[in-house]
Amino acid sequence: MKLPPYIFPDSKKIIEYLLVSIAGIIPFFWILGFRWTDLEFPFGYDGDALLSISLSKTLIEQGWLFGNNKLGAPYGQLLTDIPFFEFINILILKVMTLFSSDAVRALNLYFLTSFSLTTVASYFVCKQLSFEKDISLWISLLFSYQYYHLARGIFHLFLSMYFVVPLGFWLLFQLFDPSIIKKKASTYTLMFMSAICGLCGLYYAIFILFLMAAFLVAEIIFSPKNTKKIQWACFFILGSALFATVFPTLISSLTHGPAAKITRSPSDIENYALKFTHLVLPVEGHYIESLALLKQRYLETTYFNNENKTAVLGFVGTVGFIFGWLFLIATKAGDQAHHILNRVAKINVLLFLFATLGGITAVVGLLTFPMIRSSNRVSVFIAFGSLLIVGMGLEKLRKYWPQKHLFSVLIFLVGGFLILDQTGSAVLGSAFPNRAVTDDRAFVRALEHSFANNSKIFQLPYVPFWESGPTVQLEGYEHLRPYLFSKTFSWSYGGTRGREADVWYANTARLPIMTMLNELKSKNFTAIYVDRRGFSDHANSILAELTRILGAPVVSDQDSIRLVFRIQ
Repeated sequence: MKLPPYIFPDSKKIIEYLLVSIAGIIPFFWILGFRWTDLEFPFGYDGDALLSISLSKTLIEQGWLFGNNKLGAPYGQLLTDIPFFEFINILILKVMTLFSSDAVRALNLYFLTSFSLTTVASYFVCKQLSFEKDISLWISLLFSYQYYHLARGIFHLFLSMYFVVPLGFWLLFQLFDPSIIKKKASTYTLMFMSAICGLCGLYYAIFILFLMAAFLVAEIIFSPKNTKKIQWACFFILGSALFATVFPTLISSLTHGPAAKITRSPSDIENYALKFTHLVLPVEGHYIESLALLKQRYLETTYFNNENKTAVLGFVGTVGFIFGWLFLIATKAGDQAHHILNRVAKINVLLFLFATLGGITAVVGLLTFPMIRSSNRVSVFIAFGSLLIVGMGLEKLRKYWPQKHLFSVLIFLVGGFLILDQTGSAVLGSAFPNRAVTDDRAFVRALEHSFANNSKIFQLPYVPFWESGPTVQLEGYEHLRPYLFSKTFSWSYGGTRGREADVWYANTARLPIMTMLNELKSKNFTAIYVDRRGFSDHANSILAELTRILGAPVVSDQDSIRLVFRIQ
């Protein structure tokens, strides 16, 4: 019996895609001057990057992101209150933890893998659209090294794993334009891919669902005979897969009662919306000084500039984006000569209308559901569509080029400059916070020498966990830093907002010092950790009182910002 080819695929194909995956990480070494020895330092060490490292450590110590008994002491952290829509991404991070039991190394491997997977997925889709290998790889590398990717980094850990974007395009082509794809997929493959797209994150799944819904509605209105059952089936499967990711949160609510909700407002949607200017203007810190100053002047003189400034297409993406709009303006109805270009340009227009300031997302958020606030994240879809448009132009150009190999060499030489154009120098120098990490490791080692294993440490000031703003000068998630490198200690910070651990932590932190100490003794805490940045008086008053009662701090960091007292 002859086995189907997907069980034993062609060895040449395996080698081809293996080489593509390796090519996907080569520019990373070049852009950031990365060395393998740098894996022990995280690609970012503040804000959400600290949360990402803690999630990596939780996967190592607890097995999955259900909870953590070393945070939210003495009750523990209940992570099921937080909906994690990124099942596939978490699974990939879990696989990385099998290669390293160090949270930072595992996280860095995950981030490096995101470049390889994005390059491979993009290459696959380009090949399915009958692009030549060199142009397919060229598009894939430019897409993988978007400014969006490097700027999100490990700060927005699951957004930086966007290999699902080209797969979403492939799914849309298969469902609504199968004639433009080299090989038509089976029904089961389409259903499986729909489930994958639904398990790779809320935003990316919503964007794909929106496009599917838009094309389905258009077919129902203008060509109902073309509507197929598989289109509806894939739409339902993708939505169901996305909904399934919130089951742990629903079960947690039924078991423990509803958790405190993080509210969103329609104004948040406008604030974080996509802006045309961010798409087409150069990146921050562009290598050409005049372009860098242009972007800086725009950021300093306009409003609504936040994470949406990562939505940069770069020069080549901008060319493709604008050309797509011009094509739709100039093309005649029923033109079949440029079917792929037509579909991709329509996708870009739909996504722009969906996400732009005052766009469809803002209307939907005002009327129904304001939780999908950061619509600017659709830029990575627009970037892929725009690069596909440029790739079509290159395919046309190479037909008139006399020397094919020279053509390949030239596009990759130019591609190197284009990668620099869309990344810029702003991402350099921020990736390896070696000193801060080294200091924290030394600080935790000093704690471990001073306190017994399994000690509980109470952290001041009180800071709520998950999406909290700064407390005086103490940024959110800063209390996670000592946990990241400790082995057996438990920490009071990290109880999910509104749960027993968080309520107890907040109430205890407000008690008079002597009453607080008695409460901490009753819960078997052995130390108090004070971060001076979280107090308006730089913690002078509370430190004076703790020193009077408990004596001098046992451990402090090099700058005497964080001090730890032994509870007698």
